[in-house]
Amino acid sequence: MGRRAGTGPRGPTPSTYPGRRTRDRAEFARFFTGLELAEPGIVPVTEWRPQVPPEQRPALADASIYGAVARKP
Repeated sequence: MGRRAGTGPRGPTPSTYPGRRTRDRAEFARFFTGLELAEPGIVPVTEWRPQVPPEQRPALADASIYGAVARKP
């Protein structure tokens, strides 16, 4: 079975989503300037209130996206 165009061995590639781009942690963090971050703050989504032990979670390279929740002070 072949891969769809625009996907890599680990899933979608940047060309899959035209007009979107990746951001590092610092670039992502600026969206939360002036807000109060809820614990655990800005972390990879696999680390956000995990329900399973670390050895059973996806590797960071397989789920490389940040997540956070914040509120106005």
